[in-house]
Amino acid sequence: MSSDYRDYVFRDGRFVGLFEEMYRNAGEVPWHQDETARWLLSDITLAIVRNFRPGRFLELGCGLGYFTARVNAEKSTGIGFVAGVDISATAIDKARAMHAGITFARANILDSGEIGALLKNLGGPFNMVLSKELMWYILDDLPQFMSNLAMLIAPGGMLYVSQTFPDSTPFYGIDRFPNARVMSDYFESYFSRQYECIERDAQLGNREMLHFVGKKL
Repeated sequence: MSSDYRDYVFRDGRFVGLFEEMYRNAGEVPWHQDETARWLLSDITLAIVRNFRPGRFLELGCGLGYFTARVNAEKSTGIGFVAGVDISATAIDKARAMHAGITFARANILDSGEIGALLKNLGGPFNMVLSKELMWYILDDLPQFMSNLAMLIAPGGMLYVSQTFPDSTPFYGIDRFPNARVMSDYFESYFSRQYECIERDAQLGNREMLHFVGKKL
């Protein structure tokens, strides 16, 4: 047991992914979601979502729902139904309590059966699916992740990957995605690139951050 949320995610250079235990026991808000949802980097992500005006929007790995709530507040700009999904039931319960009126659901995004049930419960696939700061947690099951994305995204719909890269090397996942360019090119093999920006964010120590929006082929 630990009060440090990082101990439940990566330990001794390995991914452990004990997200339910993390949300139950961590002594602080994991990844400071309450603060980072209002940072400039999240403002940029929100502006990109707003630009595409998705009729149905889903955030994967929404955690406590802070960013999902920001997207939901943009409905007047043309964004329609908004939902968030997370593997942790505790996180989803807390998100529902804090952000009333927004749809949150628990599901393992690497389990095709749970994704099928999620789609049935939420009315079908989405026009935009956001993967925000999620990639390092699904690397061991990347083919399954891509297969499930195909289920989640409607024909002509889009995937938006918003991903920050670690500030030191080596890091977990460097063998698969050593930098933002490699990650962007990987997704372009599955999606038609509609928008791309690779920034270096001074707020995060000049680390690379990828914004990739691709249309389902």
